[in-house]
Amino acid sequence: MAFTLSEMISGALRKMGALRVSITTSSGTTTTALDSSLIGQTSDDDYKYAPWFCISSAAASGTNLGVLTGEMMEVASYQSGTGQFTLSSAFSSKAENGTTYAVGTPEFRLQSLIELANDALRSLGDLDNVDTATIGTSAGVDEYDLPVAMKRSAPLRVDLQTYTTSSGSVNDWVTIHDWEYQPAAAGSVGALVLPPDLASGRDLRVWYVAPHGRVLAYNSVIDERVHPDLAVLMLAEKLYEFRNSMNRGSMAFDVQRWNDAKTQAQEAKVLHPIWKSQRKPKLLIVGVEEDYSTLPFGPV
Repeated sequence: MAFTLSEMISGALRKMGALRVSITTSSGTTTTALDSSLIGQTSDDDYKYAPWFCISSAAASGTNLGVLTGEMMEVASYQSGTGQFTLSSAFSSKAENGTTYAVGTPEFRLQSLIELANDALRSLGDLDNVDTATIGTSAGVDEYDLPVAMKRSAPLRVDLQTYTTSSGSVNDWVTIHDWEYQPAAAGSVGALVLPPDLASGRDLRVWYVAPHGRVLAYNSVIDERVHPDLAVLMLAEKLYEFRNSMNRGSMAFDVQRWNDAKTQAQEAKVLHPIWKSQRKPKLLIVGVEEDYSTLPFGPV
């Protein structure tokens, strides 16, 4: 099952002890949620601007089961006398009685959490990617545009399609060794220079590195190569760093917890290494053929 941005954020807040999990006691609307168990426990608007997550949505008469699961909003207002949360945006459906939810603290605004989650994912380093749909060979052409997204470094390897079928299920990729990468100015396409005698009308399979794609929506999927525990711990470390900076390092407990989070994040990198392919050598050794792409190389 896909691990999403909502789960990453709520998991990190739970790790910090900054998330309260409860169950709605009455049906709300698409912009409200009701939990009478909270009545009188806090002041009005103590949860204002706090992030609100639907952990597992209940159903009315067997309909809409799970439809809200994972959705996250920011609290616009809170009424302590009724336990009613009013959300900043509408849910896709109303929160029925019995919906499991979690609410954070106002110190972490939802947009800040999203940005910090993206910071955490970028801090993991580049991920290996494969593109087979962008570049195809043409007769008389040896220099091809390399999209900006593939320019972070020279390609890891370049393969040529040697067999084509109508379904595209058989390609018989063969690695090209004699190619050259030409960088370009920021925002401009680079160039991939290939041998001039390649067959035309063939796809190229380019292995390249790029940072984790930006995640914004609650159901944005975290790349499957990033273990959920690693994603949560990396974000928790970023949240402690953020809190410590906001407090100018005045809270000794937070400083200690930040140090703990950094240690745990580093341990998670060892326990859950992100798979990386090995750069294919450009030197062709006659009589030696190894398929590096199938080996389980760890971080490099």
